[in-house]
Amino acid sequence: MALYYDFYETPVPKGSDRKKTYHVRLVPSGVSSTDEIIEEISSATTYTEADMKGAVQALTDYIRKELEDGKVFHFEGLGYFQLTLTGPLLSQPDEKRSESFRVRSVAFRPEKKLLKELKGLKPRKQPVKNHSGKLNERETDQLLRKYFANNNYLTASQFRAILGLTKSTAFRRLRQWCEKGKLKKIYHHGNPYYVLLPENLLP
Repeated sequence: MALYYDFYETPVPKGSDRKKTYHVRLVPSGVSSTDEIIEEISSATTYTEADMKGAVQALTDYIRKELEDGKVFHFEGLGYFQLTLTGPLLSQPDEKRSESFRVRSVAFRPEKKLLKELKGLKPRKQPVKNHSGKLNERETDQLLRKYFANNNYLTASQFRAILGLTKSTAFRRLRQWCEKGKLKKIYHHGNPYYVLLPENLLP
């Protein structure tokens, strides 16, 4: 599958006289789920899906424990995982109590070999612009077909990542597509996701 990029308008602060500029960004082709990975590995090996699910859960639990212990977790061939902290700026060390600081995120640093191999990829210009908010209905339907050709469902977070939209814009666009009968909203364990209704797409 090809790797695509597109140009996105760089936000300009209100009141700024800065000229409009654009920056390049990768256009995600979809989101791979844990279930899909398990199914693919299981079909290519002698491991059952139950075995794979158990192994993935055990690995996830182990990585979490190592991070909670303040360790850097090295996944050979992939990279390094480490917790990051956030807190107020200080003029002197020990100015604030420990309660002022909290975990911010998990930082990932890829293996040098992996990064070198990925840097060797040659991305192509996205043939259909899908993030500007100026898509007509036919372009929107083309985007839906392209995504669901390789994915069975769509979540709001996946949709935001694909189009580079704000949260409110993404939910508004998804609601519009559901009202037009192009998508159907389904709940699974209280979590919403969307499936395609291809019969209502424009040819």
